[in-house]
Amino acid sequence: MAPDARGDACAAPALSWSGRTPTLAVHLAVVLATVALATAGLVALGARHLSAQHVAAYQERMRRGDVAWMSDQPPEVREVVLRAAEVGPLAAAHRALVAGLDRALWLGGSSAGVLAALGGVVLARRIARPLRALRHAAAGIAAGDLAQTVPVEGGREVQDVARSFNAMAARLRESERLRRQFLAAVAHELRTPLAVVQGTLEAMVTGAVAPTPARLAALYGQSALLQRLISDLRDLALAEAGRLTLCRRPTDLAALCADAIEVLQPWIEERAVRATLAPAEPAVVDADPDRMTQVIHNLLHNAIRFTPAGGTVRVGVERIDGVAQLVVEDTGPGIPPERLPWVFDAFSRADPVREAAGGSGLGLTVVRHLVEAHGGRVRAENRPDGGCRIVVTLPAVTGCDGDRGAGPTAG
Repeated sequence: MAPDARGDACAAPALSWSGRTPTLAVHLAVVLATVALATAGLVALGARHLSAQHVAAYQERMRRGDVAWMSDQPPEVREVVLRAAEVGPLAAAHRALVAGLDRALWLGGSSAGVLAALGGVVLARRIARPLRALRHAAAGIAAGDLAQTVPVEGGREVQDVARSFNAMAARLRESERLRRQFLAAVAHELRTPLAVVQGTLEAMVTGAVAPTPARLAALYGQSALLQRLISDLRDLALAEAGRLTLCRRPTDLAALCADAIEVLQPWIEERAVRATLAPAEPAVVDADPDRMTQVIHNLLHNAIRFTPAGGTVRVGVERIDGVAQLVVEDTGPGIPPERLPWVFDAFSRADPVREAAGGSGLGLTVVRHLVEAHGGRVRAENRPDGGCRIVVTLPAVTGCDGDRGAGPTAG
């Protein structure tokens, strides 16, 4: 479709909607005028019908010869008969009354109709003004202007709609900000290891440097970082889409923590830190052991990366009131209190000190999604004597000895 055609198509609904606004005023005016006319008409017609009944009764008596019959009666009765002649003037008065009522009916109805029409126009404009503002703001958001808001005015229902619209616009702005931040962070995280790999390989191809084992190990490390980043991105996308597959079975968290520390021991020694696992009884949860291993590895990676040389990473597992609790503590710089609520957001490193330690910034985000997929919760807090503490809570399995060899169950 040509650009001008798209513009015409987009503009048509706005013109059509605004063109319907006067119709709303006319409809309200007609309704109010009809009600006023009906009320006045019913009152006047009721009075007219009542007076007509009285006169009709006198006329009916005269038509049947009641007066002639009364003329044969004694004089005192004839006096009453003579007074019956006054029925004629009464009938004339009745006709005058009815004519007056007719004039009052038309005059009152016309006045009521005019006033109702004016009131309907005013009321329609008052109702339509916030709706026009809402339509204009919605059109702006549809065009990409997410800064649009509407004033909270009008009736209570209209105010509720305006507040809901403003809240929706605020959520859209926040989502757009996070989307841009996410894309920029992904591009940065992918560009850095790729640049290292490309530069080193180019130097080797041109003969500037020799492919020594140390350089090859560095290339392997960068490729492993890329693989980890892509894997985290995939897991994050699956979790947010609700398509994460879990193969649950009774799993002992303490045993998984011991295995993870053993696997990461070479890197722990390279970083010159200590990692300890507090003695604990089996804490069995109904979980996917591979995903729980991923959670523990991410938590340990995060703690070891931010712990300076000579520091300690402590891991503890315990069972409290039917809940299994996994705690990972470090002696690093901790997290600024004002940034704690966002530590589990994608690509959040909390502060420049933690950002300088490297990493994809996705590890804790993946941890949160995996833990919540298992029906658990995770939180981060600062330790009173320095460092960070991350606590994971999961529903514990009762009456199980932590046999990790049990068959898988669908999750």
